[in-house]
Amino acid sequence: MGGASSPLTAAEVGYFEDVLGRRRRDLLLELSRQGDTLNAVRAARSGGDADDEHDP
Repeated sequence: MGGASSPLTAAEVGYFEDVLGRRRRDLLLELSRQGDTLNAVRAARSGGDADDEHDP
């Protein structure tokens, strides 16, 4: 890499760990929510008593 660079300070590392940790938690919560929604849709679509407007 070109140019002068300096390592991150402990405070900077801690800040990024906090930010990334919160972001990871938020993404995992959203992934779980979407998974629950997808599972509900799949269950509704595969139910034996589900209406199928394409059936004659």
